[in-house]
Amino acid sequence: MAEYLSGRTRRIIVTGRWQSPIRVEWRCTREWPVAPNRYATYSEAWPESIEVRALGMKVEYWPSSGFGSFPADSACSVTLTGQYTVNQRITSGEGLSFETTDSDSHTTNYTVGDEEIFDLDPQANYTFWADVEEWFEVIDPIEDSDTDGFPNYGGDAVKDGITGRSVRFFERLQEGGEMGVSVTGLVPLTLARTILSGDIAEFGEINHSLDRRGSIHAENATALLSITGKVAGLDVEPNYLRSTSSSSFDATTGFELELTKGLNESGESYGFCWGVPDTKFKWMGVTFSGSEELEEPFQIEFERQFGSTDLIDISGSATEEWSQQAFEAFCVLDGSSQDSVSFDNRTPIRHWLTGESLAESRDQVDDWRMQFRGRKWSAFTIEHAEETVLDDGSSLAGWSGENVELSLDESVRIEVEEGGFALRTFTPPVVSETYRYLEIGARSLTTEQAPATIKIGSKSWLRKTGEAQEWVTWTIDLCQPGTTWVEIDEKESRYPLDEFGEVADSGHWGVSRIEQIEFSNLLNAEAYEIRKVALVRKGEAKLSFLSTFRQFQLRQQEETDELKIGVWSEVDGRIADLPSMRKSGATISWDSISDLAESLSGLGGWTIIPGVVPSDGYHTNELEAELAWGAGVVSDDGSLLNGVDLPCSEETNIFAQALWDSVAVFPGAGDVWFSSGEFGAETELFSAKILRPQAWGLILGESAPRSGVLVQLLLDDELRGEDTTNSRGWFTTGLPGGLEGFDHHVRRAGTSTDDFSPITRWRHRRVLHELSVAGSVSYDWHLAGLAARANITDGGIVLAIKSNGFSAEYSHRLLEFEASSLAIRWDLGRELKLIMVTEEEGQIKERTSLDLGENWSMAETLAVGNVRYPALTIHPDGRRFVYWIEDGAVNGVIRDRSGAVLQSVTEARADVEESGLAVGTLDQPGGYMTIELITVEGDSVVSSLSSNGVEFS
Repeated sequence: MAEYLSGRTRRIIVTGRWQSPIRVEWRCTREWPVAPNRYATYSEAWPESIEVRALGMKVEYWPSSGFGSFPADSACSVTLTGQYTVNQRITSGEGLSFETTDSDSHTTNYTVGDEEIFDLDPQANYTFWADVEEWFEVIDPIEDSDTDGFPNYGGDAVKDGITGRSVRFFERLQEGGEMGVSVTGLVPLTLARTILSGDIAEFGEINHSLDRRGSIHAENATALLSITGKVAGLDVEPNYLRSTSSSSFDATTGFELELTKGLNESGESYGFCWGVPDTKFKWMGVTFSGSEELEEPFQIEFERQFGSTDLIDISGSATEEWSQQAFEAFCVLDGSSQDSVSFDNRTPIRHWLTGESLAESRDQVDDWRMQFRGRKWSAFTIEHAEETVLDDGSSLAGWSGENVELSLDESVRIEVEEGGFALRTFTPPVVSETYRYLEIGARSLTTEQAPATIKIGSKSWLRKTGEAQEWVTWTIDLCQPGTTWVEIDEKESRYPLDEFGEVADSGHWGVSRIEQIEFSNLLNAEAYEIRKVALVRKGEAKLSFLSTFRQFQLRQQEETDELKIGVWSEVDGRIADLPSMRKSGATISWDSISDLAESLSGLGGWTIIPGVVPSDGYHTNELEAELAWGAGVVSDDGSLLNGVDLPCSEETNIFAQALWDSVAVFPGAGDVWFSSGEFGAETELFSAKILRPQAWGLILGESAPRSGVLVQLLLDDELRGEDTTNSRGWFTTGLPGGLEGFDHHVRRAGTSTDDFSPITRWRHRRVLHELSVAGSVSYDWHLAGLAARANITDGGIVLAIKSNGFSAEYSHRLLEFEASSLAIRWDLGRELKLIMVTEEEGQIKERTSLDLGENWSMAETLAVGNVRYPALTIHPDGRRFVYWIEDGAVNGVIRDRSGAVLQSVTEARADVEESGLAVGTLDQPGGYMTIELITVEGDSVVSSLSSNGVEFS
């Protein structure tokens, strides 16, 4: 438990006003004797006392003399005279060693003649002020945090990052500042003092309450006492109202005490109330799967009012506003005591996901911890170099070989004898984990297309030069060597390490360390030149902060050291992960943010500069690495930003953010999370939870990555997320996300990985090699600008839709039916209707969709037998022309827009090869249309025309 100075300062001002009317009324009755020995009716309304306290100070107002009885005068000729005295006193530092008091009084004479009224309405404005500075107290671990670092709200205690932590914000007097009190009116007074260092410790926390007290006396009239007040501009309004037949006390909108007495009657009333301005909160919460918001409903259980909890539903994101309040009030009205009321629901705010809602969504019921995002700071800036040059060809340092002669001109020259090879050795070895591509500038001097094998460790790539003396660039994909020995690479992490503590590479993991580059399989008697060897990035460099949940991995088989992955580097689909937490035996230790930054810089290609941390002594880069990007989500400018796939090709600021299980603030604290944050009526709280794992990785072809491939994460046959690969074969499955503890697999086309159990907040790497495409592809544009593409893979029919935007991308969907070949067209009506004709096990079938391929009609069978390669075209009048190859001839059917058969087509062409079929419509002068049929006949591609779609030329 420790206290820190946040750096925020302000002047708290408590302001208010009081009013206490006095009335003296002289009316001669000419009746004698009249008790109490007076000849006149008169009234007196006089505040017996007023007291206001706030900020450890008070101001008092009371009379030291009152009105006396008027003398007898049966003639009603006397003019009444009198005087009253008002006293005021102000105190600073009440009850403390530096308490100071000042006082003064004011005497006023008055005269009242017959049938005259003397009105006095004493009013005064009071002001308290104190210069304060904000502090915060960190409690770590919190009282109910168990030995595993989990606050015991429910569920089994398991490791989940940092121990339970609580933060409490409060204010103290500011050394060198000022505190004081001032009151205007009949007796103006001001008292101020400079705050000394000794005052701070003794004064302690600032009391944000406003305490108002007063009593009134009334005779033959109505007496009224009214006090208002605000603390730092915030209202203090205890919800208290009491009344009798003659008196009332209203503390709902201020402090108002009233008493009414009849002729020859008198009485007294007393009121007291104190209150704290409402502490107002606004909360925003988000549940994520990786970078996307989960729409499944979860319940958050909040402890935000003292002694009670309540539930909030959150689907994706949710926002709530509420207040905490405290007050006390009571009164004695005309001698009758009234009930007192007190209320205080202030409590530190805590919240967590309910196990019930987690169970309903099939998430882990013990993954209920949800923390508030606290203060943010710049942990470090990071940038990934597009290129790291390993050898610029200007030196023979590191070069060697056998049966070669090495020399240096403007580049490194390798003259080859029989069986010769060259080596470029790097001391120390090059860390290449954050690059996917190695580029080598090379040429042969006398022979074109001269061969060379590039070998790094056990992986090799075959390359050739260009024209003689022409410089070419060999691009080596470190994740796709020519000596690939696995079809599915399921290595998820750079850990476990091999026996020497180095990264253990696998088939498509990529080359992690380059000790030597071997140039072999060189052409005898040829001279090669190498002018550049460099690691290069072709796409975006990214970082992902996805701190894991209670998951450690063995560093090495049979070792006791375990690691918890905290951050991923991804460049061109190549990943390198780093730990944030370690366990060795029973000992758990955190890497710090500084450790993490140092580890990232050691991966190669990353330039890291420490950021600017707050000067409060707590928020530093020596805190746990899990605080980098708030363990995956950081609050910023009223929103929550996920820390997944952060672009870092250019200099990027990586934030850290404190995480809190419990938060307590003072009224008007406002934005407590920033040293320059504004004080205000409302404090914003942000919390986020990353649930659900994803799958990521590469789809690699025989010689190049596969783009546009649909990749799915499946739980048995239930879709848990999908994505389409980019130009480097990279994919990341999205919503709804995998479920921990269930068997999942990654599927593309007809190939699936082995089953695995996803871990919450992990991305599971799966690389698949040699995608095969079996079947046809069909494509069509709609006049509205939508494109539809369908192709057949081993896994079934993939439908893709996109708009006509310049940079628009296809949205892919794997259909539930399979086919051997197909054709797809847009209907030319106003509806965006898709028509697909397929070849399915000796049948030609047609389906339609009105929702861009999400749902399809029941299949209608058009032909049965040895039928293959359907082709389809739509006439502008809505007629559908469907053709297929059947026993060496082209047959078909013509139907209207509704699907009714207009005419069957037999042997539109004969003696065609079963190699495929295409059909289309051609515009002709005069508005006529011609149907063109493309067939393969013998060794030729034949075009045939028809005006009716039945007889072809």
